[in-house]
Amino acid sequence: MYSKLSDESLIEKIASSDETAFKEVYNRYNKVIFNYLNRLVFDKTALEDLFQNTFLKVFSKADKFNSKYKFKSWIYKIATNEYLDYYKKLKRDKSKLSLNDDLLYDKVNDYDIEQVIYDQQKLSCFFDALKEISSPFKEAFVMRRMQGLSLAETSIALNVSDRTVKNYCDKAEAFIKSYLSGKSFN
Repeated sequence: MYSKLSDESLIEKIASSDETAFKEVYNRYNKVIFNYLNRLVFDKTALEDLFQNTFLKVFSKADKFNSKYKFKSWIYKIATNEYLDYYKKLKRDKSKLSLNDDLLYDKVNDYDIEQVIYDQQKLSCFFDALKEISSPFKEAFVMRRMQGLSLAETSIALNVSDRTVKNYCDKAEAFIKSYLSGKSFN
């Protein structure tokens, strides 16, 4: 029954403390939100905290959901705000982000080993570049280019115009291309 309800109908039920509705929303969005945050945060412990806090806020703030917006944009906005709070704290603490170098390929035997090494180095360099991009350029890029959100969804989640999102993404892409080019990756 709950699986046929819209996200917006489920959030109304969650506002009434309906745990079954919350489980349905969690099942629908846990992977995409985890992947989104995983592309922003390179610390596994922080990632888990941000992920849990996002869904905790979905449950606790369900009554604050504005039905004129899409639920998907709302949950991304919550996740983005959690990340921004984390990032601000990180900047205050002057900690450094670290990239998890455990990049694995499922079928290494199917690839030329030199190509695998090159791809790993390029991917590592890409994530290094991503770490260097400042907010809100990073969030816009991850939402649009890596998570596949529409321009409108990203615009709502970041609370900026569509044109601003496009500008953020263009600047992030230009930085990444320049960074990779500087490291001899074309």
